[in-house]
Amino acid sequence: LLHEVKTIFYKRAEEAKLAFRVVSSAHYPQLLLGDGHRISQVLINLLGNAVKFTEQGHVTLTIKEDKQPHQQDQLCFTIEDEGIGMSPETLQQLFQPFEQAEHSISRRFGGTGLGLYISKQLTDLMGGEIKVSSILGQGSRFEVRLPLQLSKTKATQVTQQPNHSHSRYSGTVLIAEDAPELQMLERRILEPMGLTVFTANNGKIALDMVKQQSFDMILMDMQMPVMSGIEATIQLRKEGYNIPIIALTANVMPRHSEEFEEAGCNHFLEKPINRAELEQLLDHYLPQAALPQGEVSTLIDDELFELFLQRCRVLHDEMMTALSNQQWPQVRKAAHTLKGSGTSFGYPELTRLGATVCNALDANQPVEAEGAVEQLHDLLQQICDGEAIDS
Repeated sequence: LLHEVKTIFYKRAEEAKLAFRVVSSAHYPQLLLGDGHRISQVLINLLGNAVKFTEQGHVTLTIKEDKQPHQQDQLCFTIEDEGIGMSPETLQQLFQPFEQAEHSISRRFGGTGLGLYISKQLTDLMGGEIKVSSILGQGSRFEVRLPLQLSKTKATQVTQQPNHSHSRYSGTVLIAEDAPELQMLERRILEPMGLTVFTANNGKIALDMVKQQSFDMILMDMQMPVMSGIEATIQLRKEGYNIPIIALTANVMPRHSEEFEEAGCNHFLEKPINRAELEQLLDHYLPQAALPQGEVSTLIDDELFELFLQRCRVLHDEMMTALSNQQWPQVRKAAHTLKGSGTSFGYPELTRLGATVCNALDANQPVEAEGAVEQLHDLLQQICDGEAIDS
């Protein structure tokens, strides 16, 4: 891993007339277990920015072991440069998903700020953390700390042998979904299958991420703020990306499926997602056997269920406020979201009533819609108070 990184950046630094140094005090007679591809991508992103924005001086990569008493040891990668540095305001939003990428971060990183967001996600996936300090005009220091896992095999005893202990999917999936509880649920379905999962909160972020990172499949919610899934899909196809895109939708009328197909979606999945149907698509596009299917209920723990309840409270308030103001598009938007998540969390009646509201409004029947909203109001209160029985 380090040999590859050093080879790349000795050459880049030489071309930029910079000094590139690698300092390592870490030495292990045993193998370190980890995801070399992810580590390499993080280092390449960070070193790439350091070289790009250092006009003169040096860029240094330091690798050391950090032993923690009563805690798991860590491997620490530090990237230091003598470049242009960053302001405190830029540092505060550095690792955010970049609706604000066109502002100071974009100017600092030449449009590659999303690479830092991806680096943060990769580091989180490995159970590590990433920190940054910087002084404007003097340079920056990035520190990546990863938990150490030692193999029982000595490094001198290694022979390359494939691991067939279990068959898994292999690939990277982007979930474009604005509902955080559904993001988390979908991630918990996919990651145990061996997939690397990234998330985007809207179509604009998804579009930017595809330009920075290679994905094998996109699960794209069709109704998102800022940029819808349909708009993002059209733009991706227009720019020549042929990644399989699976539309996620609570709208299953024929006209909707035709609209998704015309936009460039390969297939669509109805919300709530049927796991068997999802696995059929994974088999088609990522043709490796999946791990044995577990009970869906084990995916939903207290943390995820509390997130679902918080979302229900917010949607309830938005829907009732919109109803009192006769703002039917906002009423439908809230009902549509509830329709998509109800059954996933054990409340099929929530899905049914959400669909009733949407169908009534689509048919221009506000009286019927209002009656269904009142039923939704009662059900949501029961769910949030812990009185509704899931089924």
